[in-house]
Formats: sequence, C-alpha cells, structure tokens
Amino acid sequence: MRIAAQATTERDLTPIWSAGISALEILGIGWLVCDCSGRLLHANETASRIFKARFGVWRTLDGRLWCTGSNEPLITAIRKATDSQASNSNDHSDILFLQRTNDRNALTLLVRSWREDWSDDNSQAVAIVLILDPSLNVEASDSELSQLCGFTPAESRIANLMMDGLSLDQCSVKLDIQAATARAYLKGMLRKTDTRHQSELVSSLLRRIGLVRLKQRKANFLARMTKDLLDSQATTSTLSSLRAPQ
Repeated sequence: MRIAAQATTERDLTPIWSAGISALEILGIGWLVCDCSGRLLHANETASRIFKARFGVWRTLDGRLWCTGSNEPLITAIRKATDSQASNSNDHSDILFLQRTNDRNALTLLVRSWREDWSDDNSQAVAIVLILDPSLNVEASDSELSQLCGFTPAESRIANLMMDGLSLDQCSVKLDIQAATARAYLKGMLRKTDTRHQSELVSSLLRRIGLVRLKQRKANFLARMTKDLLDSQATTSTLSSLRAPQ
C-alpha cells in the first residue's frame, strides 16, 4: 500500500479529487479548507453561495470563516482539528449546529482534520469543513429511511427534523408529541444505526442519504465527468500538436 501510494503522483489524483468535489456539488454540500486560524484556503461553489447569502456563516474581508453569534465553537473545532498535539490521525471530526437568526433552520457543519503525511511533524495540518444547508432540501422519504435504516414513519419524521438542525425537544414540539416519546424514538434510531448520540446519528444519516442521492444522479454525473475528461484530453492533445516542431 505504501509503495502504491508513493507511485501515485499528484497529476494521477487530479481526476479523483475533481470527481469527489463534483459529487459534493451534486449533493448540495458546501466544502472548504481552512488553516488553524480559520483563514480560507479553498471553497467550492456551494460553500461560496452560502457565504454570499450570509445566513449563518460567511467569509470576512480578510478571508476568514465567521458565523452568526459566537464564533468560538467553530474556531475551537478548527484549532482542535489542526492541532498536531491533540490529534494524530485523519479520523478526528466535530459536528456543529449553527443556529440562524432568521426563519431558516440551523446549518450543520462537519469539521475534520487532514494532513498530507501524519508521520511528518513538519507537515501542515488543515481543517476540512463540510456545510449542509437544510434549505437545499436534503429531506429523505419514509421509504428511503426505511430501506436504509429500518426506520418507522414516525422515526423518519424525527430523523428529517434532526437533519434540519432541530434539537430533540424542538422535534417533539414540532410533531406535537411527548418528550419521552421523542427520546424513545431516538433510542430506537441509535440502535438501528449503531450510533451513540444525536450528532453521530445525524452524521451517519447524511452520509447514507448522500450515497442514495449520488446513486440517483449517477448517470448524469458520470456523463458529465466523462465529457470533462474527454475535453481535457482533447485540449492537451491540441496543445501538444501546436507545440510540436514543424
């Protein structure tokens, strides 16, 4: 595995990275990279649209990530993800729910650490942040959640509300059920998804639903990627012929 990884060049990985970023765009998920101070290094189109709307999270004039209310939880998660002393693998992640002052539901942020080579102490760690805006319609049908997780219709309704950023108490009020009933539903969903708490459950659901969304749009996605690769190869071939000595 190590030899194979060393043999893979940055150029070889470019189409893979491109496919991954395009998949996030299709799923309506914002994707960005920032350093330990929250300074943005890269953001996809979905994240840029969320920034421009300034509903919950945005980019400041000096290029840093900022959010509604207290910015401390987000910056703390980013620093934790980029702290080499606190984390020694790419598996560290935090999930945040950012409440918004308007009528929109909370944003869900997944902050994850990444470093090119964790065996090298001089390798700079960065934070990858995924942003899910519930206004972009990630709702899953009862049949989807039943097939994916074995949820009942009642559990599916709570699951969709939690993916919209609502707390369990808010879910019970929204559905006009007792808090104890909501807790019982949550316990059942945790058992069925092999998760331990609400944030982990939401993260698991988003991943599973994302795979379904990607499968549903697979044909169009593959067609577009094939076209992009063919266009790129054609451009490279044309440039090579123009540079060839006459």
